[in-house]
Amino acid sequence: MKSITITLGDRTFEIKEFTIGQVEQIHDVLQQARESNHRRSATNRELIAVALSEDHKEVTAESLKAIRVPDIQQLAAAADEILRFGGWVLPEQAKVAGESKPGEAPAG
Repeated sequence: MKSITITLGDRTFEIKEFTIGQVEQIHDVLQQARESNHRRSATNRELIAVALSEDHKEVTAESLKAIRVPDIQQLAAAADEILRFGGWVLPEQAKVAGESKPGEAPAG
């Protein structure tokens, strides 16, 4: 089974392949972000919470608010890695993905 590891502050989390339920939830978060003026940091936090929900049941979107991160880039990098891992962003698009909304097709 494939997995990735993300870092948030001083914590690391392993994320295993997504369940179908997680895929549907991530799709819903991305759709909501496209249709609203949702803050990118809030969308990233929700994506991370969904990705962690199966293997780290103690972590919720609300509990993630308490994690101290060195900068906003770490939060964005974790969300971008999750999107690449799940196939929403292709590896060659990774650099451009940080410039677009989560789940939005990169410019170009």
